[in-house]
Amino acid sequence: DKFNDEYHLIRMRSDAETSYWQLVVARKMVAAAKGNLERAERILSWYSRRSQMQLTDRSDLLQGQAIVATRKVELETALADERMKARTFNVMRNSDAEAVKETLADLKYEQITALKAPERLGARKDVQAAQQLAIADKGRAKQSEEDNKPDVSAYATLSTNGRNPNSSTTINQSFSGTYPMTVVGVKLNMPLSFGVASNTRQGYRVQAESSDILYQRKSYESERLWLDLNRRFEDAKNRLPLAIDVEKAQKKKVEFERERHGRGRTTTYQVIQFEQDYATAQVSRINLESDILNLYAQLKTFGGNP
Repeated sequence: DKFNDEYHLIRMRSDAETSYWQLVVARKMVAAAKGNLERAERILSWYSRRSQMQLTDRSDLLQGQAIVATRKVELETALADERMKARTFNVMRNSDAEAVKETLADLKYEQITALKAPERLGARKDVQAAQQLAIADKGRAKQSEEDNKPDVSAYATLSTNGRNPNSSTTINQSFSGTYPMTVVGVKLNMPLSFGVASNTRQGYRVQAESSDILYQRKSYESERLWLDLNRRFEDAKNRLPLAIDVEKAQKKKVEFERERHGRGRTTTYQVIQFEQDYATAQVSRINLESDILNLYAQLKTFGGNP
C-alpha cells in the first residue's frame, strides 16, 4: 500500500506537469494559427485591391478567400484545443474555471535542449509494490498450507484439590498432593473434506505463482519502458535542431516567394503552398517540443526530481 500510494503521488505530479506543458503548447499553436491567419488576410487584401482595379483574375481572389476561411477554421480548432487543455490543467489543481489567467512559462529552445534524463533511483514504485504483493501472497500460500495440514497435539494437566467441609483445611489440602487429578490425552485436528483442503492449498499456491509472474512481467516492462523513454527522449532532442532549421528555411522560402509574387513573377497558388509548408514546419517543431517535455515528465516517474 505504501509503494502504491507513493507511485500514485508520483503519477499525479507527472500528469500535472504534462497537462501544464500541453497548455503551453496549445497556446503556441493558437499564436501560430493567428500568424497564419494574418498572413492569409494580407494576401486576400492585396488581391482584393488588384481585383478592384481589374489587374488580376477573379480566381485569385477566390483562392485568397478560401485560404482565409481555412485559416479561420484552423484558428478555431486551436482555440478549442486550448480551452480543453486549460480545463484539464485546472482540474489537476482542483479548479472549475474554464480559463487559465496566469502567465505560463515559454518554450525556449535553449532550455529544452539542456534537459537531461533524470537519474533513475532503483525500481519504480509500482514495481516495488508488485514485488511486495508477490512476497505477501507467497506467505499467505505457506500459511494456508500449514493451516490445512493435520494437527496432532499431546496435552496433560495436573491439579491438586482439597476435600473437607472446613475451608482452611481444604485450602491446605489443595496445596498438597493428597487429592491430585491428572488428565493426559492426544488431540487430532484434521479436515475431513480432503479434496476441498487440497484445492484450497493449490489455489493459494497458484495465486502466489501468479503474483510472482506479474511482478516479473512488470519489472521487465518497467525496464523496457525506461530504455524506450530514454531513447525516444534523446531522439526527439536530436531532431529538434533539424526541425528548427526546417522552419527557418520554410520561413525564408515563403518570404522570398511573397517578394516574387509582389513583382508578378509567381502565382497565388505557389505563395499559398509555401505558406502551408511554413505552417506545417511550425506545427512540427511545436509538437516535437511538446513530445520532449512529455517524455521528460514520464521519465520522472522512475525516481527523478519531482
